[in-house]
Amino acid sequence: MVINAEPIINLDGTLQYMIVTYYDITERKRAEEQLRQRAEELETVMNLVPVAIWVAHDPKCNNITGNRTANEFYEAEEGENVSAGPASGEPIPSRRFFRNGKELTAEELPMQEAAARNMDIQGSEFKVMLPSGKSRTLWGSASPLRDDDGQVRGVVAAFLDITERKQAEEDLKRYTSELETANKELEAFSYSVSHDLRAPLRSLDGFSQAVIEEYGDKLDDQGKDYLDRVRKSSQLMSDLINDLLNLSRLSRAEIHFQNVNVSEIAQSIVEELKNTQPERKAEFILSPGIIVEGDKSLLTIALQNLLGNAWKFTSKCPQAKIEFGVEEQNGEIVYFIKDNGTGFNMQYSDKLFQPFQRLHSDKEYEGTGIGLATVQRVIRRHGGRVWAESEKGKGATFYFTLS
Repeated sequence: MVINAEPIINLDGTLQYMIVTYYDITERKRAEEQLRQRAEELETVMNLVPVAIWVAHDPKCNNITGNRTANEFYEAEEGENVSAGPASGEPIPSRRFFRNGKELTAEELPMQEAAARNMDIQGSEFKVMLPSGKSRTLWGSASPLRDDDGQVRGVVAAFLDITERKQAEEDLKRYTSELETANKELEAFSYSVSHDLRAPLRSLDGFSQAVIEEYGDKLDDQGKDYLDRVRKSSQLMSDLINDLLNLSRLSRAEIHFQNVNVSEIAQSIVEELKNTQPERKAEFILSPGIIVEGDKSLLTIALQNLLGNAWKFTSKCPQAKIEFGVEEQNGEIVYFIKDNGTGFNMQYSDKLFQPFQRLHSDKEYEGTGIGLATVQRVIRRHGGRVWAESEKGKGATFYFTLS
């Protein structure tokens, strides 16, 4: 309650009477308290959010203050005026601003631009050099505050610190450039291997064959055996070179994702295997209709190696059995190829997917030791993983997932 008293004075200066007016200001006081509380809440929120918020309190942006995050970004004291102009007595601004390597004037900053153009400035990015010598890269927007006539009375701006993101982008560009350089060097090496190493191997194989054909009648059995070994070794070396080149290409090949019917691919591979040894007795169990998303060519290579291994390592079984299917393990879709072949000791399973690591001798089973490394490379490029379970003499099961 507010009381207003107005005295009425006689001509002789004496008090004649008083006019007393009473005003009920309960609602006004309640509104003022609510307004104070809202202002306090707003200030608390502004100081809690991890976004730099600046407010220009005049249309020329000569007086700019920020919330707690903004002060941290700018290395400013609470309530400090961080206007872009020079501080009193300073020949240059205490903070300097850059975009694309060019230093910005005060008029080119987003808050000043928003005020001058009376419009929102969105997606603005700039780097600020701080008094300590450190720098930050900020990204955000500025919007003018208008009076009842639509004229600018100030500006509010909100910005995020994207310094770490920009550094990560620069690092990624550098790594990408280094990777491209390494790939070019690898391609040059592959070209050298393909041409410079194959030529002498072809000579070894060709001249060995010529000696056998033209001078075979002058050689005893031991001499012919030596030449046969030379030919087989040169052919094996050629196969190793081919496999290495194919393995290196897998890392660089572009992946084209599409729906792939791997059941049909497996069936086609099985028919090819049967044709290589039609006399063999083997049972194939292939789950139909398995559709995955991936690169058809790369998945074909992986299945060729896995089914080819199953075919090879069941060659000594009177009745081979090879199965391709899919199952769920701990909520994850897992594909598998299972056989009842020779198997392997799980003690050496860590060597399975390493190039040139073989768990069986060349005399037992032929191979270059690149097949499973190739499978792993393909599966990894699809965001999956591959592993195996086995017991010596009781077959093996290879599992893989796809992202």
